[in-house]
Amino acid sequence: MLLAVLIASWLTVQAPAIESITVHGNHTTPTADVLAIVGDLAGREPTDALLAEVRLRLERSGRFSGVEVRRRYLFIDDPSRVLIVIVVNEHPAVRDDDLMPGPMRRVMASGMWVPLLGYQEGYGTTYGVRLSAVDLIGTRTRVSAPLTWGGERQAAFEVERTFDGPVVARVAGGGGVTRRVNPAFDVGDRRASLWARVESAPRSWLRVGGGARRAAVRFDERDDTLTTWRADAAIDTRIDPAFPRNAVHVQAGIERLAFSAPAIGEAADGASSHAARRTTVDARGYLGLIGQTVLAVRGQHVASSRALPAYEQALLGGAAALRGWDVGRRYGDNLAAGSVELLVPISTRLSLARTGFKVFADAGAAYAARGSLRDQTWQYGYGVGAFVYATVFTLGIDVGWPVERTRTPEGIRRHTGGANMHLQIALRLGR
Repeated sequence: MLLAVLIASWLTVQAPAIESITVHGNHTTPTADVLAIVGDLAGREPTDALLAEVRLRLERSGRFSGVEVRRRYLFIDDPSRVLIVIVVNEHPAVRDDDLMPGPMRRVMASGMWVPLLGYQEGYGTTYGVRLSAVDLIGTRTRVSAPLTWGGERQAAFEVERTFDGPVVARVAGGGGVTRRVNPAFDVGDRRASLWARVESAPRSWLRVGGGARRAAVRFDERDDTLTTWRADAAIDTRIDPAFPRNAVHVQAGIERLAFSAPAIGEAADGASSHAARRTTVDARGYLGLIGQTVLAVRGQHVASSRALPAYEQALLGGAAALRGWDVGRRYGDNLAAGSVELLVPISTRLSLARTGFKVFADAGAAYAARGSLRDQTWQYGYGVGAFVYATVFTLGIDVGWPVERTRTPEGIRRHTGGANMHLQIALRLGR
């Protein structure tokens, strides 16, 4: 009889019950206040529904920007004694004398500013500030407003939300007004636009995305509406994007463009809309050689299914596509360019800034839609350069000599121009 009672007691499993609660992350709000919001849970069964109810109570209190409720066991060999761990993330504006800050104080506390300074060849120096507020409208959100002047004048707003899952990694959208002077046509290009984008990261080295943009364009004295749908993918195996080695970085995209403005070389036909398909590929490879020396190879291709308006022409020239030539010296619906450069760092691997020099050779051509690349006149650029890559500062100086080869009845003629210097500079600081 006694043996039967012992066996029955051994087989009986007690229902789990909450025995203790602990709170983490409340640097200002007293633990007693958190527990008062949660209520008396002692002896209750820690079901998923109860834990969800506790989290909802804390979120509705308005004191925290994020809440996690976790179930743990006080002892490994006794699952009936349960510990509840509550992790809260207080709003940045919470203070000892104000545990319930108002909306304005939350905005001021979560905000930050980043000065912007950059030089884009062909457009000039841009300077300004980016105002941002983190977790203002939810966890892992950022609302920002870039305001710039100079080469690119911009007043815009951007909203983004990041996620941990591989299916959706980032959702973003925004709108604003930008204006800059097109270097090929030397006329103003103003665009008021709204846009939205979704990105996925199925692998650490793979990112795919898509989105749409609608812009009211004023180019010189002509007005147009441009609607763009885009899908793209990027493969990036770089560990150090500032100075990659033994890595590849490939970006490819396809766009559908709808516009009503006449294309280059076309008269206005009164059509309400035209449609074009444009594909872009930018592939880069980095091969480590002796010591810190790196051989970098790049190829670019832009192809449009039909002629495009002047404001959407691909620009050839400058550090981005063909050194030795001015930005916009050549333009077209299509563009093909390639470069090879040898980068030789002179700083050590442990230096705070990576400095060095390089030699390069570029080639490129811009041409009309449906044209044959084989029939185009290619431009070339050869030269040397120096670079400084730091955490918040980037400086690059390239000096290139332009070379053009043209076919004539007498054969191929070679034209050489004077040296052209290309400057790249960027500064990004924050608090």
